[in-house]
Amino acid sequence: MTPRTNVFQKALLSVALLTPMARAGTVDSGSVLAGDSAAAAEQKWNTRLGLSAEQSARYFAACRSRDADLKRIRDLSRAALRKLQSQLTSGASENDLRETLRQFDRARNAAASRHAQFDAALVEFLAPSQRAKLLMWRSMGA
Repeated sequence: MTPRTNVFQKALLSVALLTPMARAGTVDSGSVLAGDSAAAAEQKWNTRLGLSAEQSARYFAACRSRDADLKRIRDLSRAALRKLQSQLTSGASENDLRETLRQFDRARNAAASRHAQFDAALVEFLAPSQRAKLLMWRSMGA
């Protein structure tokens, strides 16, 4: 292993650890399970947003669906990062690295797309004031 490769590996690992999508056990701040039990989280968000029973059911169904999809996407992202680590250690070709980086980029793009789908679905049943509150709370990581 060359000193250049070692530095590159450390940089890659740092990026991986700082990438929310790549951290094991990371849950989005808008997630149903963001640090609380599901029931406590639902009550917290129902109160914060002033959700009706119908809105609550739709919101948490959307959250659970999003969270399941994002877990699958995070798993793909982590697999690509592990593969990159292995490729760097074994001296893989630039073409092999390029393809694995494409896999990681596809996972990152899929996560962004899934977040956009979730946000678009909220337009159907949340009032603008509720969406604004949600945006503010999520931006604060609450």
